[in-house]
Amino acid sequence: MKENSLRRSLLFVPADSERFIAKAESTCDLDGVILDLEDGVNILKKDVARNGVPEAVSRLKKSGKEVFVRINDLASLRGVNDLLYVAGSGLDGVLIPKADKDVVILCNLLLNAYEIENDVAKGTIRILVMIETAVALEEIDLILKSSERIDGVVFGAEDYTNDISVSKEDAAVLLDYARAKIVNSAKANDVQAIDSPCTDYKNAEVYTKEIVAAKRLGFSGKTTIHPSIVETINKEFSLSEEKRSYLERMISAFDQASKDGIGAISFEGSMVDKPIVDRARKLIRCYK
Repeated sequence: MKENSLRRSLLFVPADSERFIAKAESTCDLDGVILDLEDGVNILKKDVARNGVPEAVSRLKKSGKEVFVRINDLASLRGVNDLLYVAGSGLDGVLIPKADKDVVILCNLLLNAYEIENDVAKGTIRILVMIETAVALEEIDLILKSSERIDGVVFGAEDYTNDISVSKEDAAVLLDYARAKIVNSAKANDVQAIDSPCTDYKNAEVYTKEIVAAKRLGFSGKTTIHPSIVETINKEFSLSEEKRSYLERMISAFDQASKDGIGAISFEGSMVDKPIVDRARKLIRCYK
């Protein structure tokens, strides 16, 4: 995993919307953008959206954002054409919707061919996979092991609940299960876990609760469909100065004790040993 590739906030932007692209471009604290060619674009505008990707990628990259493109389903010719076209746009990677092992392998093969033919370093174009079905959730470990390009997994809660025929309002337990399994598999495969967007982005109480819950479950970031909640997402998925100072003091105290042959210490009222310190080091690296 690219630990210094901070993906606290990823904004979905319809690739055919100049207004939304411009808004994303000007949202300074946004970590990344997902230009959407799939659900966010009307079927009649999909070709126009695809053709506009290179310019949009260039603009967004110049504004300091990481840029991914969500292509259409790779089981369709449209999805394959999306991938072959956007591969040369200068993007950081592609987001594969409704991912399974077979489509990830296909995506990897096509990207390998593109990079070889265009003298691009192998693995330059990264892959994020979306877990949106019950089958994908059960096969997530196989999916995450199917390409070394994968360095992130994104939960698609809306499509997942649709797939299992349960409304989001009635699926709290299943959604908790899905999120926990995604996070655990992501950690086991050393990739980032990014949570589904909150659709109720105008309700501060609802989206704040959802963001906090995602962080506590172990997600490293959250997607969003509106830039108004980026600040809240970034704040929750960042280290406060107070927390950073505490971790740095703890590491320093532990390192000093280690030199004296001590394996565990009492630090400011808590027992601290190597696994706790290792996690503290990782947090600081991730949020430096």
